[in-house]
Amino acid sequence: MADLSQREATGLGQGFHPDSATELANLARVMNCYYSNLIEGHNTRLRNIQRALAGAELDEKSGSLALEARAKFIVQRAIDEMHRKGTLPRPTSVEFLTWVHKSFNDEMPDEFRIIEHPDGTNEPIVPGHILKA
Repeated sequence: MADLSQREATGLGQGFHPDSATELANLARVMNCYYSNLIEGHNTRLRNIQRALAGAELDEKSGSLALEARAKFIVQRAIDEMHRKGTLPRPTSVEFLTWVHKSFNDEMPDEFRIIEHPDGTNEPIVPGHILKA
């Protein structure tokens, strides 16, 4: 039964026109960003995410959260493109994880690029720089 589902899933979307497949993938990415933000306690409206993706001006209150979602969208689109081209590095490799960290944080608003430690001190996040334990 699992094999049948895997085959069906693999074939899903292969009959789509490339433009339709792109639009469907973009819609799925927007939904993923929206729900990812909700899981993190960041209540972002779909229309604000779409405005951020379009480069529209955002209000101060919701703009940062929409830009956070935009960063997720951009990185996921790049990952999907690498996968499509067959150039996706091993997802657990230092190369890939460093690239994801840099790409994501390069797109993030400055206010999200700070680590707040339990002792009350703050540390800037440097995109692509992963500290060793």
